[in-house]
Amino acid sequence: MDCLKALHAGLRVGGILIVTVRPREFISSRGIEFRNLPDHEIDNLLGRFDDGQYVHIPYVMEPVGGEIPYGDTAIPEQYILNHWQSVFDVIDFSPFLADPMQISVILRKKQ
Repeated sequence: MDCLKALHAGLRVGGILIVTVRPREFISSRGIEFRNLPDHEIDNLLGRFDDGQYVHIPYVMEPVGGEIPYGDTAIPEQYILNHWQSVFDVIDFSPFLADPMQISVILRKKQ
């Protein structure tokens, strides 16, 4: 959420922000770090995604400053509608043509 707040702070009121998020299919197709998880964990993550929860798996790497700052994340539309609309109007969700494992989210900064 800190990243989203920083992007929000850098926009003028009415400014447009376009981000991409991973869809449910990224989990079920076992993209990147998800490929290493057993079936029951994939099923659990899919259930969480279907319940509108943010799903994140950190990369297998050495921590940087005590944290692992990178990973794979899938964010359902419902999560965005529930958590981001306090500061952004959600304009659209659309396929990201350059990568079928991403969805473009078009946001407009609220006052």
